[in-house]
Amino acid sequence: MSALQAGAAKADITPDLGHNLAGWIDTRPATRRASPILARALALVTAETQIMMITCDLLGMEEDLRKRIENAIQVECGIPPEHLFILPSHNHYGPSVSGSYADSAERTSQETAYIDALVGKLVAAARTATKNLRPALLSVGYGLETIYCRNSRFWRKDGTINWVGKRDKDFARESGPFDPQVGVLRIADEAGGTIATLYNVACHANAAEEDGFTAISWDWVGYASQTIEAALGGEAFFLVGACGNVHPAREGIAQEMGREIGKIVVDAAQRGRHLASAPLEVWRREIVIPARQFDSFDPRQIEMICSQIEEEETRGKVQAIFMRVLESLKGKETPDHVRPLRVLVLGDLAILFVPGECFTEFGLEIKKRSPFAHTFVVESLAESLGYIPTRKAYEEGGYQTAVGARIAPGGGELIMEQALNMLEEIKRRESVRYL
Repeated sequence: MSALQAGAAKADITPDLGHNLAGWIDTRPATRRASPILARALALVTAETQIMMITCDLLGMEEDLRKRIENAIQVECGIPPEHLFILPSHNHYGPSVSGSYADSAERTSQETAYIDALVGKLVAAARTATKNLRPALLSVGYGLETIYCRNSRFWRKDGTINWVGKRDKDFARESGPFDPQVGVLRIADEAGGTIATLYNVACHANAAEEDGFTAISWDWVGYASQTIEAALGGEAFFLVGACGNVHPAREGIAQEMGREIGKIVVDAAQRGRHLASAPLEVWRREIVIPARQFDSFDPRQIEMICSQIEEEETRGKVQAIFMRVLESLKGKETPDHVRPLRVLVLGDLAILFVPGECFTEFGLEIKKRSPFAHTFVVESLAESLGYIPTRKAYEEGGYQTAVGARIAPGGGELIMEQALNMLEEIKRRESVRYL
């Protein structure tokens, strides 16, 4: 009998119409519902350790909400915050839970009521997952996706780095890579039935429904999970990979993209190879990342970025918001950031959780240099620093390195090296412990 037990559950967290959607610079009330918005909970338990993973079709999560959920699940399920992984999909068409429309952090009364209900729904899903525990076996597999995900920071014909342009009209040349690897962990019961499928894909969840700017949608991730669950059973958990600069190749393709990626995941899961489940461990290390100071930031960068917005009224509004953000940051001595790096170890699989929108170059390098046989890199967006760009990206400019990047140049490289050092240390200590 397996020493590992696993249980999964699902919760519907769909908001009412009129709720502001996250993922845009300004308010965006939902006018129609294209799909539900869901959360899923996964419990993994051995005699020594228990962890809980919660994924949800949300953009991100502020610290106060994350802590409310952590505290409630600790009381209800006995799982400490260090062993709870809250993982929004970075969905740009789900409900806002932060009120953070660029330079405002005020929540609407609708958002406040939604958040209060959300905490209870996530706790209920976690409780159900722990009640559904049964002996579990693991397998890991891989697929390739080369059609739908692209580095969005291409060089445009006008000599700038792209933000909102279209490849068929503005593209001149690539500025960086994307990560085609799809990593899949299948968790099955001893009869072969699927309990959960975890899939790690490095791409933003903002493909959008056709004509879907104000539609509530789970985006491509939801359609992928739906496809996976229909084929394999169980619950499908999306682990967003290092994709701070990787987006869907075009807009309006959420259903098509999700279903095709879902097929890739199903194939990889069916071809997966057995993975020993021991050890099950969580490792954590707090690191200090230098904060960025904005006194010398050239506001002409904002003008250049916003010039890519074709509609004049929207361009003026967005530029004004960015300028207000810049003014609020100038002359402000920002302390260095302290954030956790966490690693979930499942036998020869290390799942590394990075606190922010990590550029894909870092994810590729970490996987290449990791001492583990299998490594997934996951953006932990409930603990986010914002964008984590490369030094090269800071030199090139563009949207991600403007006022949304709050770490100093070189901070991303520091995070990557700290993560690799941590993986090496874990592997060395495990190699002694489990000889």
